[in-house]
Amino acid sequence: MSVRKRRLKSGKDSWEYSIELGRDMSGKRLQEKRSGFATMKEAKAAERLRLNEIESGRKAVKNIAFTYACELYMQNARLHYAGNTLDKYEHYVKDYFDIFKNQNFHEIRIDLINLWKTRMLEQEKSSSVINDCIKLLKAIGSYLCSNEYAERNPFENVQKISIPAKEIKVFNLRQITRMLRRAKKNYQRLYPLLYTALFTGMRQGELLGLKWCDIDFDNRKLYVRRQFTNGKISEHLKTSSSKRIIDLEAGLINCLMEHKKTACKQHEFVFCTSNGTPLLKENIRRRWYYPLLESFKWRGYRFHDLRHTYASMMLSHGISYLYVSKQMGHSKPTTTLDVYGHFIPDINDHSVDLIGDKFRREALAFEQKLNKRSSKIA
Repeated sequence: MSVRKRRLKSGKDSWEYSIELGRDMSGKRLQEKRSGFATMKEAKAAERLRLNEIESGRKAVKNIAFTYACELYMQNARLHYAGNTLDKYEHYVKDYFDIFKNQNFHEIRIDLINLWKTRMLEQEKSSSVINDCIKLLKAIGSYLCSNEYAERNPFENVQKISIPAKEIKVFNLRQITRMLRRAKKNYQRLYPLLYTALFTGMRQGELLGLKWCDIDFDNRKLYVRRQFTNGKISEHLKTSSSKRIIDLEAGLINCLMEHKKTACKQHEFVFCTSNGTPLLKENIRRRWYYPLLESFKWRGYRFHDLRHTYASMMLSHGISYLYVSKQMGHSKPTTTLDVYGHFIPDINDHSVDLIGDKFRREALAFEQKLNKRSSKIA
């Protein structure tokens, strides 16, 4: 900070002050200047007043409470998130961050964060939930820093809990055949839902949000437009790519047409209760899905594994992963490769032989050409 005199173009003298505010992200100096003071005394007085204002602002920012920090972030989150993500964030803030509630944001240290991790594990919270919470805490800190509510993010370098890779379980074609046959005989309400899940790869919430108007029987297309989750219908899906058009195979079309004949014409949802409301995930699993699997003594399969089964069937039969990615609603084709790449048949075992064979054919043709030329000369 400094006060200095400047000579104006008019020939008059003017005093100004300059305050150093640090450096920005690129290392460039940040300064605040103000000029137009008639005397050095006025410039210094204005400089002191401004310094006091800056210091007061820094103290107010420094003493921001953790609970207020969460409120600020959630106000912003409600503008950008919806559905499952927003519900999850609000749940985490309400139920999982009690240990930080009486802290000022800048006072939070790694020992307190590690204590929070330990308590979460003692409460048998899963590693994925803890990591989701850490992701949210980092986002809160980043939001505060970028909007000058805080000078540092205490969660910036917090390490996530290591999660062992989950083995993807899929049903084979024989299992699928047996499962659908028994479902059709003993679990009639599950059968069309099970068939649709196995041959579209839709998420369970997407299945339960499906309406008859979303199915184009003539062109064998299904439009994923909404999901049913946490007891309510939402048009906000997991990602923007989740809103998609799925191609339907002929057997599934026939299954859905038969299901429509028995469904109440006044009901708009494809898979619904007798009142026309969407089925509940818990009831599907508890009443039909798990009892069906138990009848075969198949254990360890989740409903979500029906989605994995669809992707694995497509890829193992040589269908392009780009097409599978669109059908699944993945945000990027690389997601499909990362999760299901090991189901793609290895067609590269003898690729080098193909290259070698082509080389030998070219070499033989060239040799024959040389021999012809030599014989002509002779």
